[in-house]
Amino acid sequence: MSKLIKEFELADWLRQSISTIRRNRTAAPHRHPPYKKVGSSVLYDIDEVQRWIDSKTVNGLDTPSSSSESLENPVRHRGRPNKAETVRKTKNADR
Repeated sequence: MSKLIKEFELADWLRQSISTIRRNRTAAPHRHPPYKKVGSSVLYDIDEVQRWIDSKTVNGLDTPSSSSESLENPVRHRGRPNKAETVRKTKNADR
């Protein structure tokens, strides 16, 4: 069993106020890590909180960023050409 922490410790860890922690727990549970209720105390399992934080990772090492993908696989968009394409076409037309 891992360590259980209290609300104020979670607030410090997430750099949020106690009121934000409490508000998100009740009004927006999708923005809040899992918790345990023991009597009137609200406790958080450190391992569960860490898994919840890890699930919120965006563009981490496991997911390629969109900028590197666009360099490797350039995609032509239909529609109006960008300025570089217009200049290139104009230069080629003058030759």
